[in-house]
Amino acid sequence: MLKWGHHPAVYALEPANEPWDKSDLPTLFDFYRRVRATIREINPAVKFVFHDSFRPKASIWNELFADDDIENVVLDNHTYLAWTQPRNDDVTSYCGTFA
Repeated sequence: MLKWGHHPAVYALEPANEPWDKSDLPTLFDFYRRVRATIREINPAVKFVFHDSFRPKASIWNELFADDDIENVVLDNHTYLAWTQPRNDDVTSYCGTFA
């Protein structure tokens, strides 16, 4: 962030891609909060992106930041449908996965 945090090409930063679903949540929360604080100190316009650690339930992530402290925060979810069983063979079935 110190070197590139104000470069016009830096729009968002995601400090960890796909943390393991067995990651210790208090440790992951602390890491995310510390990284976000660093980003905000250097350039508050940069979006802070965090991956859900393959735990997509809102109830888990609602406590990460206060409701009035979510500006420039983006939740990243990677839903891999290639291994879905039973296999979805049409667009309607795939879209139903997100219902």
